[in-house]
Amino acid sequence: MRFGRLALSMAAIAIAVLWLPRAGAGTGTTNASLNGPCVWQGLYYPTTSGDQVKAGPVSVVALLNFDGNGNMSLDYDANVNGTFSATPNAQGTYQVDPNGHGTFYYTSPASGHTLVFDFFITPQGHALRTMLRSYVGMAQALRVGNGICRFDL
Repeated sequence: MRFGRLALSMAAIAIAVLWLPRAGAGTGTTNASLNGPCVWQGLYYPTTSGDQVKAGPVSVVALLNFDGNGNMSLDYDANVNGTFSATPNAQGTYQVDPNGHGTFYYTSPASGHTLVFDFFITPQGHALRTMLRSYVGMAQALRVGNGICRFDL
């Protein structure tokens, strides 16, 4: 009998935790909705203009850290057209609107380019779905692609 009550109590706690509200899309999100680390992975492919300058594909994996106030840092590894590089402590900024849509910017120390990414916070707030939007100062992006940044639960 005692084991049955314990199991029932544990099940009730698990259900309550699963139903806790999370900062996700459409829930009045703000910059404070992003606070802490997420692991980001993205794949990017050359556009027609990227092909013309032999931009090549890019694969990125990174640890992004959001401070809840619109600032972020990232440690990332990239394979750019077959050449690997590791970049620690790149700095950037982000903004989130009430619908869970946002944008983040960072300047690559390797290339000097400022990259702009759009994202949406997933409905449960466990991840960001990202899309490379542009390179600041360029008429067209050299690459297109998307990624996902997952928060630990």
